[in-house]
Amino acid sequence: MAEIYRANDQPDLAVPLYEANLAHWQQTLGDHPNVLSTQLTLAETHQEAGAHQKALAVYRVALDRIEPTLGPENPLVTQIRARIDAAEHAASRSDR
Repeated sequence: MAEIYRANDQPDLAVPLYEANLAHWQQTLGDHPNVLSTQLTLAETHQEAGAHQKALAVYRVALDRIEPTLGPENPLVTQIRARIDAAEHAASRSDR
């Protein structure tokens, strides 16, 4: 259902569904790739909804979990850092 909301440009309705999904994956799987994937999707959805600070928080949690395992030069770590930079830029523009 969350994907349908996102596809219909309603990210604000998708966010609570992704948050519930993330909580479920964390409780059920702990440290698992699906948790990271869900975190990144949630962060992207926050960003689409204009909640840049929330997106930043979720991206940073994901980065803190994955970077120690993969290292700073890993392409996924680099991608998450780029998403953080984009969210910081968007947040600074929306604060004006």
